[in-house]
Amino acid sequence: MKRFGFLLAASSILVSGLAAAQETLPVGKGEVLYQTSTGSATWTSSAPAQPLHPKDVVKADAGARAVLIGLDGSKVIVHPRSSAVIESWGPSHAVLLVGAGQLEVWAAKKSQFEIRTPVSTGVVYGAALRVLVDPSGATAWDVFEGKVKVRASKYGKVKLAADEHAGIDRLGLMSPYEYVMPGIVRSPEPHYKGEPQPPAAKPAKVQKAGKTKSAAAS
Repeated sequence: MKRFGFLLAASSILVSGLAAAQETLPVGKGEVLYQTSTGSATWTSSAPAQPLHPKDVVKADAGARAVLIGLDGSKVIVHPRSSAVIESWGPSHAVLLVGAGQLEVWAAKKSQFEIRTPVSTGVVYGAALRVLVDPSGATAWDVFEGKVKVRASKYGKVKLAADEHAGIDRLGLMSPYEYVMPGIVRSPEPHYKGEPQPPAAKPAKVQKAGKTKSAAAS
């Protein structure tokens, strides 16, 4: 069976398919579980680095969170009391299904990342965002960076830019989008050892003060 090029991390150690990696992540009191598509319907406790397969389900218990890292560079945080189905995740295209809970996503620039909820679908290109789905299926989309195309299941579609928000009710109807509501706190982006980092900004040159001449009146 083909494995996806990403892993589930539930502790402070992450391992990518390319190199071992270490990352400082809070270890929750709860438990991260996964359910395979080929095995029984039972939930299994995740190892510190857990390979996942097509159709596997990831669930973070209260107080825990799961971090998914793809070989394409995309990253997902599954927050406490949240779950996601890994529909597919290839080198340039990924599909996640979110039934309820909260995800934060950092999509790689060269990948098309698709997130589906009970009432909406978002297509993400190189964006950072949050998706919040309540038990009724109603969904909130909040974009922090980049652009996301959001389509409601029944009526409404919009292209969201940074700092914009869209809400879709449980019937699949989109309300007019607005700026991200105050009080939303972003999580730090997960990083792992060996990940390409942007070059550090060069320090600004300090301009030397010019000499001034003063002439004394004779």
